Amino acid sequence: VIESKDHILFARWDFDESVMPGGELIFAWEDISEDTIKVTGFKNEAQEVSDLFIPDTINGKAVVEIGMGAFANSKSGMRRLVMPVFCKKIGDRAFMGTSSLKEVKFVDIKEWLDPIKDATLSIGAYAFSGVGFSAVTLPKCVGSLGNYAFANCKDLQCMTILGKPEIGLMPLRRSGLNVGGVTVHLDPELASDVEYMAKLKQGCENVSVRADAIITKMMLSSMALTANEVEISVSV
Repeated sequence: VIESKDHILFARWDFDESVMPGGELIFAWEDISEDTIKVTGFKNEAQEVSDLFIPDTINGKAVVEIGMGAFANSKSGMRRLVMPVFCKKIGDRAFMGTSSLKEVKFVDIKEWLDPIKDATLSIGAYAFSGVGFSAVTLPKCVGSLGNYAFANCKDLQCMTILGKPEIGLMPLRRSGLNVGGVTVHLDPELASDVEYMAKLKQGCENVSVRADAIITKMMLSSMALTANEVEISVSV
């Protein structure tokens, strides 16, 4: 019997071996606690992968951290990265120098003990320095950017910031050099914070700011069909 009230559904996804052969077995990891682990890189230094999906759990334990230097200077050929839902820390230099990396998908981070509760993600020093991004979106769950976190991303054209992360030293130092600078999309209140913007821009030769509307979620609320037209209501 299904009661007529709101329900929360949890799902555990399996790897599509055709997308990322080997699945969770390609990763090296260390225990943090009895139930949590830190991913420390690939088991095989010669690992090749185009789409890198870091799993939410490995061996039944929640992945809550990407270790220091875990995938730094990787020659795996990774182009796309999807982060795990329980990961609250990306260590210093975790993906530094991985120039093949063109896209990262951050998810809304949750507490592994209670997945209904939101958690905060910290991005360490030099974590994505020197990667090949052209655009990156930082969701509200990103609570801090370490020193030089996105430095030397010379193809970076656009960064969207949906929250208000704490800013370390020169997070965009020498980024955007190949594309005429970096355009940062963020909340108007944040854009008017002179001290915050000075920290964000420090060391980046050309930063432009846009504080216009950013659509983060769109829901279809209703749809009506008639003989001659379709009426759709959308909530943004």
